[in-house]
Amino acid sequence: MWQRCRAMAGRLAPVVRGMRPPEVWETGRPSLRQVWHYAAYGQWTGQGTVGRILGITYAVLVTLPALTAGYYLLWVLERPARLAAALVLAVLCVLTPPGAFAAHLAMDAARALLT
Repeated sequence: MWQRCRAMAGRLAPVVRGMRPPEVWETGRPSLRQVWHYAAYGQWTGQGTVGRILGITYAVLVTLPALTAGYYLLWVLERPARLAAALVLAVLCVLTPPGAFAAHLAMDAARALLT
């Protein structure tokens, strides 16, 4: 019984270590190239397996787009001047007909999600 528990704990240990949040104070986040390389060639599963295909699909459809948007958002938020310029640009875009249409669509989508 205890041997089975120890064996199960040994198999779960890498998974638990992978769930630990990153150390963002001292360590930088990986580049998009590093994220792609991990999905495509990392040692977490074998080449050509279903897990690898699912990992690459997830990276392309979810991880890379979300990280790209997040990294650019963080870049804008790092400096007050960048944030001010981004806000001015957003207001100017909303004042154009296509921008107003997109803003209304975004507001309607947010309203639908919140209600």
